[in-house]
Amino acid sequence: MMKTTTLLALTLLLITPLLPGCSTTNIPSTPSIKPRLAATPPMGWNSWEAFRREFTEDSIKEQADAMVSTGLRDAGYTYLVIDGGWKPGTRGPNNLLIEDPAKFPHGMKALADYVHSKGLKFGLHQPAGIHDCPKLSPGSQGFEEADAALFIKWGVDFIKYDRCDYVHAKDTTSGAPDIDRIVLRQGTTELFSTEAEAVQNHLTGLARVEPRDTCSGGHCVTAIGYDNGALTIPDISVPADGKYSLDLYLSFPYFGMERYNTVTLFVTANGSSPHRIQLPYDMAQRYTLHKTTLELTLKKGSNSITLNNPHSQEDEIRHSYLKMAHALEKSDHPIMFSVCTVPRPWLWCQPIAHLFRCETDVNDHWTGNNGAILPILDRHIPLLTYTSPEFWPDPDMLEVGHKDPVGRPNASNPSMTHNEYQAQFSLWAIMNAPLFISMDLRHLDDSTKSLLLNKDVIAINQDPLASPCRCIRSAGDIQIFAKSLADGSTAVAFLNRSPKPATVQIPFSELGIQSPHPTSKDLWTGQTIPLSSPLLQTSVPTHAVVLLRIK
Repeated sequence: MMKTTTLLALTLLLITPLLPGCSTTNIPSTPSIKPRLAATPPMGWNSWEAFRREFTEDSIKEQADAMVSTGLRDAGYTYLVIDGGWKPGTRGPNNLLIEDPAKFPHGMKALADYVHSKGLKFGLHQPAGIHDCPKLSPGSQGFEEADAALFIKWGVDFIKYDRCDYVHAKDTTSGAPDIDRIVLRQGTTELFSTEAEAVQNHLTGLARVEPRDTCSGGHCVTAIGYDNGALTIPDISVPADGKYSLDLYLSFPYFGMERYNTVTLFVTANGSSPHRIQLPYDMAQRYTLHKTTLELTLKKGSNSITLNNPHSQEDEIRHSYLKMAHALEKSDHPIMFSVCTVPRPWLWCQPIAHLFRCETDVNDHWTGNNGAILPILDRHIPLLTYTSPEFWPDPDMLEVGHKDPVGRPNASNPSMTHNEYQAQFSLWAIMNAPLFISMDLRHLDDSTKSLLLNKDVIAINQDPLASPCRCIRSAGDIQIFAKSLADGSTAVAFLNRSPKPATVQIPFSELGIQSPHPTSKDLWTGQTIPLSSPLLQTSVPTHAVVLLRIK
């Protein structure tokens, strides 16, 4: 039976027959096609927070120069990525993409060659839709093959592929929720119930079972709609022909961007015309639980019910990303592919992507808005288990450093404290996040440089074991994260979210530390101390992280 959970009963907004299907390019599910480029999370520099759209060929070259002269390149920051703003408003002759001639008078190939001459790799941002997000320059929708060929010709090593302004086919629907539990009633009498993941139920397409603490059986069925993903309950017995109440317990994902007003699920009984359930979507957190009820007509005896979403915008986006990935595969040099701001990429993009953006754009705030550090952290924690070599969840860029004030009068004045910037860097490092700086490197002060070049912290992020980070404890304003390392040691991060200093204690056993007399190194102070007690205790300043390596 379902564990005690308060569920919000939503009114069924719309039940209609399934609309005629739209055509989509048939790109089948495929084994991994990506080159091996990211055994550890990639590191580099991105132009967006530094300059927005206001840069030139010379200013980009100066960033490349600074990556070398400051020691960033040698510390592992090897990718230089130009984000939005590198193209004019229209395509050039023969509908080919062109670089902005005013910003890049010598062309993109020449700039890529310059970046390569510095021992760096060169990357570009490109939208998957018809325009970029502010609709100022063209995207790749309908031009994937030609655009990929151009990127290959220019010598691009990294593509940050964004969903912006994608035009969906007629009659596509929003994404589907995950399925927790299904209950059939006649009046108040329960006739049948099943957890979605029960072994007798059938999954097709990319639909799969995932562990989920919030779901009643500890698991949910997800990826409904991907590659015709569906859940079928095959043997539901009722005593007579008639109408019955079907209670659907659903887990609503947070999609990463506020792109949907509704979620959509289709329910089919015994192969008859599907019913469309459309529910309001306004989720601040992933995996919010909801319940809705549908009236179904069933026949006496055994019935079969299928839950799916065969024409979802989510799956259409998946196909568009597959198109670009297959086109980039034709390069004779490997290209890193970053999947950016698409719904739930962790469900489907591992065969094609080296990293996947799973959040809205980060901004220079500790808390107070959707893109601030703590809200992004909270939504990112459920995705930590998806970490693996060549596949890295990306909570977006590092906020530390000087931002260009063009169009943003206060951008050059930091909004966070040194402790908060150090905390973000520590958390991103232990969580295996890609480490991309986005500041004007011509203004790299000693304090920021010492933070970004901390070899011990970078080593946690780049550890060859690539072990997933675990959130060991989350109580009040204190969170504790741990990650196993290749040499047998354990990285531990203590986060204090509160406005007051805190003292934290945790047993070694809870951290998975077996040594009876471990040694602890503080990776920010460099202090190493032996630990004689089986209890680890540390003091954490306000809005700060203490990051330790224990062996």
